[in-house]
Amino acid sequence: VHRIPIILVLLTFSTVLPLFYCKGAGVEPDAGSIPDNASGYYDDVARLLAGLPLSEGSELSALTRSPGYAAHQEAMQGFWRTVEHQHLRIIQPWQKRHMSAANPGQTALYLLSGADFLNLYSFFPDSRRYVLVALEESGRLPDPSAVSTNETLRSLEAIRAVTGNIGARNYFMSASMNRYLNGDFAYRGTTPVILIFAVRLGFKIHTVEPVVILDNGTLRTARADEQPDGSRIQMYQPDDRRLREIVYLQMRLSDENVSTQTDSGRYLHSLGRVNVMLKSAVYLLHMRQYTGVRDFVLKQADFIIQDDSGVPYSFFQNDDWEVRLFGTYTAPVRLSGTGYFPQPQMAADYNSKAQPIEFQYGYGTLRPDGASNLLLARRVKH
Repeated sequence: VHRIPIILVLLTFSTVLPLFYCKGAGVEPDAGSIPDNASGYYDDVARLLAGLPLSEGSELSALTRSPGYAAHQEAMQGFWRTVEHQHLRIIQPWQKRHMSAANPGQTALYLLSGADFLNLYSFFPDSRRYVLVALEESGRLPDPSAVSTNETLRSLEAIRAVTGNIGARNYFMSASMNRYLNGDFAYRGTTPVILIFAVRLGFKIHTVEPVVILDNGTLRTARADEQPDGSRIQMYQPDDRRLREIVYLQMRLSDENVSTQTDSGRYLHSLGRVNVMLKSAVYLLHMRQYTGVRDFVLKQADFIIQDDSGVPYSFFQNDDWEVRLFGTYTAPVRLSGTGYFPQPQMAADYNSKAQPIEFQYGYGTLRPDGASNLLLARRVKH
């Protein structure tokens, strides 16, 4: 089953950072706002997790002096070299050639994402807001100084086990995520992994906060006594200090949860026109019980990138969409516990129209020959 999102789950600590609270939290990204975060605390927490040098005089510096942390730094450097060589070096130029039609001003929405901010950013690098939706808890971020060295090193080892999948195969393994990211670790849930990707991609982290969705579909910082619905990260690039944000929501994908009758659905509809990413989506949108989710995607999206497990190909066979095919497709992957959904017309069109791709996407890693398929759909008529 799907590797639906990923990492930070609640743990009780003697000292926990007050709900990711910090100055500026709880506001939408403002194109003109310049972060005021003199301490750089959240950026240092993210860099600590990512194995990157901390800011000069950081209050977390003492945590980096153990031999175990040095091993984590070395492993994360190797992980990122693999990502750059096998992923970014190939996907970034491909994205510039083939995805210029995606509106950079729109929110990038990734359903069934896990903690995979890496791919969402790689394909939509200019978005101001990124929204990831998955099953895993986002969790709360502990104060690193309140976590023992042994617990920190155990957590970092678990994080490496998960990020290694994306580095080697551009794919999050569900079993690995569940074991290591929802297990009994100090740093759990999706937030730590998302932070690692963000700082490794060059972002400075301004704030991190747990959030709840209100009845009207807006987000608010979660109180200490509330179970968060997700997390929100505000960040910026050093050469462009306008705030951007990542919102991760723990949500079971269902027709009800994307409808305007629910708080989560009202939030998703409030995003307006979106760019959508679907990858290793367990063929959910092929199933009758998810027609509402499929219709939501087709109604709200202006641009879609997906593999064959996303929206069925037949829904793009009209004048509303311009479709381009990449890679190889003959039949769906057989997954345990799901149906089997062949698409013969798509197989024929891939055979005659598809362009090659040089990277793995979606379930390509599960196919014997590693062959991936990728579909780009651009709305041409509203």
